[in-house]
Amino acid sequence: MAKPNASQPNLDPRLGAILRIAGELRDLPRADFRSRLKAELAAQSKEVESSASSPSGGKPLITHQDIEERLKQIAEQPKFIVHDVNAALSDLPGMTMRFLDAMNDHLLVVSRGSQRSKWERHLGSDEMIYVTEGKTEVETLTEDGPVKATVRAGSLFVCPEGLWHRLTPQPSVSAFYLTPRNTEGSAAKDPRSKKERVKRGRKGARSRDAAMLREHELQAALREVVITYGRPFLGICVGMQLMADRGREFETVEGLGWIGGEVVAIVCWLLICQLTTTGEACGVPPSIETCKPAGTVRM
Repeated sequence: MAKPNASQPNLDPRLGAILRIAGELRDLPRADFRSRLKAELAAQSKEVESSASSPSGGKPLITHQDIEERLKQIAEQPKFIVHDVNAALSDLPGMTMRFLDAMNDHLLVVSRGSQRSKWERHLGSDEMIYVTEGKTEVETLTEDGPVKATVRAGSLFVCPEGLWHRLTPQPSVSAFYLTPRNTEGSAAKDPRSKKERVKRGRKGARSRDAAMLREHELQAALREVVITYGRPFLGICVGMQLMADRGREFETVEGLGWIGGEVVAIVCWLLICQLTTTGEACGVPPSIETCKPAGTVRM
């Protein structure tokens, strides 16, 4: 093999063929192959260095224009990319974010902050929040009032679709999000519409007021003043309802029991049929049957 051109000794023909092939392969790879391989390795090395200098997810997003540009990049970027979440968070300034990729109708987002966020809600799907470092309080506005949850590093939180929520870092937080594309934001003190606030206030008012009476131990004091000593008592709306045994308008809530009976919901048909002669305002004939309330105030 050291001298491939030398004559071969008397060997088994099969072994001689193997030695001849081995001698021919001794000088591989050829010079042109080595040169081409060196150039390709150098080019790949530059790509790796470039990738390392630009964290996964591109530059931090601050303005609306930044977001629009990044969304276009995501739409054009190749598939099968491995994203380093820690690298994307490593040099991220406070109160900024990066979009790593898209998945179905969601965006994969990382962010870091130490200030309370604005209100936001997502339409069409829930949002997942996974805290990688620090902790945050997530406040969610529900029909029964604000719900607060503390999410620590290594924990995740799912915010239901359509509910306004905001984050208050304690004192700072880094997190990974699976966020629906259809998202609304608000800097208002209360982002809900007037209709949403009124609905929530009506639905939860009775239970909240009854809970406050129990919490401050006012039931016995009120009964003594009103029932025992006969002092006049004026109850308006929920205050009047609380005087009954219980209310079933939206949920069952125990009242003060001063007046025997229950308070239940009444639908619009009764009022409309009382105020009109034809019933056309609610699209029903003016008969007694169609004017039945959904419930009655039984006292």
